[in-house]
Amino acid sequence: MLVQAWWEQLDEVARRRLLRLAPTDFLPADAALDLQMLGVTVIAVGTVPGEDGYDALYEQPADVVALLAAVRGGRPR
Repeated sequence: MLVQAWWEQLDEVARRRLLRLAPTDFLPADAALDLQMLGVTVIAVGTVPGEDGYDALYEQPADVVALLAAVRGGRPR
């Protein structure tokens, strides 16, 4: 339910960017933050060097993977 509400508030550019993710890809940091603010558990699984230090890598929550598959018509990327 929370993931669906998050999806519905995204603009078209953000939705298209997320639809390009494979289930094993990392979730973009801005999407992870949005989901965390809604109360969805998002797990950081590592870091990579970034412009201002290190950037976290976030695992896609199972609800996000399921929503993206449903939006794609049930077929995984």
